[in-house]
Amino acid sequence: VVFKSYGIRKLVACNSKGGQQRMREDGLTPALAFRASEGEPLRHEGGLAGADVFKGNLATARAFIKYMPEAEVSGLGGVFSGTGALAYLDIGCVGIQSTTGYMQFGGRIFEEILLYLDKNLAA
Repeated sequence: VVFKSYGIRKLVACNSKGGQQRMREDGLTPALAFRASEGEPLRHEGGLAGADVFKGNLATARAFIKYMPEAEVSGLGGVFSGTGALAYLDIGCVGIQSTTGYMQFGGRIFEEILLYLDKNLAA
């Protein structure tokens, strides 16, 4: 009801999962610790992201699509490859996002995803 009454047409499902903090290998620094540069104070500690949220975020995107079919849903969370991107597209998402993948692998991740999708999407 809120969705329709405010005219919202696009959704992004989901992002990180708060309260699930993991530590880096040093055991002292949060895994998702955001700083302006190395050695500066911590600005923000994120939640669980990346591959660990893929399954849950895919289920959330599927629920959004099922219960709000008029919405354009973009899927994100755990997209590190073309197979992850295709999983979101296969359930009806109109777009995908790969933030942690980009942070980890740089722009080449998008080249790999797009090549995979080009070969594997039904024509």
